[in-house]
Amino acid sequence: MQSTVKSNRRKYRSQAFQAFSGICLLIGSTTSQATVIRGESDAYALYIDLHASAPAVSTTINTVTGNLPIIGPIVQPITHNLLAAIDANATLGPVAPSTVSSPVPGSDSNSLATINASLSGVANVNTGLLTTQANSNVDGLPGNLTTGASAAVNQLDIGVPLLNLLGLSATTLQSTAQVTGDFGSLMATGNTILQETNLNLLGGLVSLDLGAYTGENNQILDVNIDVIADILTSGTAGITSSLLSGLSIILNEQIEDCTNGFCSLAVNAMRISFDNFSHTGLFASLAPLLGATVENTLTLNGDIIISHSYAMMEAIQDPLPPAGQVPEPGSLALVALALGLMLVYRRRLANQGRF
Repeated sequence: MQSTVKSNRRKYRSQAFQAFSGICLLIGSTTSQATVIRGESDAYALYIDLHASAPAVSTTINTVTGNLPIIGPIVQPITHNLLAAIDANATLGPVAPSTVSSPVPGSDSNSLATINASLSGVANVNTGLLTTQANSNVDGLPGNLTTGASAAVNQLDIGVPLLNLLGLSATTLQSTAQVTGDFGSLMATGNTILQETNLNLLGGLVSLDLGAYTGENNQILDVNIDVIADILTSGTAGITSSLLSGLSIILNEQIEDCTNGFCSLAVNAMRISFDNFSHTGLFASLAPLLGATVENTLTLNGDIIISHSYAMMEAIQDPLPPAGQVPEPGSLALVALALGLMLVYRRRLANQGRF
């Protein structure tokens, strides 16, 4: 009889322990959750950073400087400095920046009524209203959250007057970047809107209506549209790859980096980049002096970025609920079930005559 009691006790103890362990595992699985731990967003309306360089231009001309009896005119070589060397920087911005950094939810906005600036003779900038906005509802708690930013420039007119390299005008250039979701489901979306945008290059040798790149509601259709590649592909008369070498113009530039636990997106409505871009221009105004035009080569480096937006979120798979969080009703029910099984086990042992 005693051996039977011991055997039953071991059996009940084993069964109760297995049931309790299984329920604990279920409880653990129900409390495992994802948490967005960090969110960032920022925007700026305009950024210019250019460096222009060109060598000095001079010429030597045999010039009559006097007249001697019998000998006649005195002719001497005289050097004329036609153009001084150029070594200039043009910088502006970031203009009207907005930024938000979480896990504290928030929003930020900024604006500037107008810009009217000449930047060291390298670039001229005129605009209407410039606006930016950044927001995030990331609070460090579980849930499907959102981080976003937008930027817009209105009545834009930018020129690079040196050798009449570039002219850009637009009614509106706007970008938007957004990241939403949770761990394992983070997703980035972005777009660019442009209205009545025109681009002139190389003294008007290239003239483009960039509205051809938009669909309904003036939204850009593709991501990272390479304008220079399109110019070369279209076979514009007189344009060769050597003329545009070192010049990059990207519409709706989107730079995305997303994994299960991290997602970021940067959107530039337009980026114009110069990488040792060289252009030779003619200075017809010097013709009266020399009887001919003079060439000078300008080299340009740097970037013009219009309407920049950036959004980012980082999430983790969190096995434990945040401190102070009330357990879910399902978890409490499982705990009650486990305790009930332990009570049944205790009573059965008591009925066997020993606990």
